[in-house]
Amino acid sequence: MTNAIHSEYEKIYKNYKKNKDAQDRLKQKYNSILDGISNFRYFEGIESFITTIYEDSENFLDYFSNPIMLLDETARLITRIKSFEEEFREIFKSMMEKGEVLPIQANWVYHSDYLLDIINKKDA
Repeated sequence: MTNAIHSEYEKIYKNYKKNKDAQDRLKQKYNSILDGISNFRYFEGIESFITTIYEDSENFLDYFSNPIMLLDETARLITRIKSFEEEFREIFKSMMEKGEVLPIQANWVYHSDYLLDIINKKDA
């Protein structure tokens, strides 16, 4: 797990050659992450490494064998899901530029297409 994080850190750190502040923030964040993982302690953003810790993650619907789901205003829900995803991507991109996150941390959020596939499969 720490190898994947270290690899991400090395790649990104080199990209910030022109931005010393971003390099410093990234290095501080990386050291904080490693400290938390090494000492089995909670740290802010630990949930964003779930895909690094576990190969397969489950979602809420995986705990039900045959759920009955009632979705009101489906088109509106889809729009909100896609809007949330776009907002997340924009915020994440801004945080990346500032050296506050590693790219691997974006993997913990399901893509809207994946969520819609899950809902459609449970609906069938």
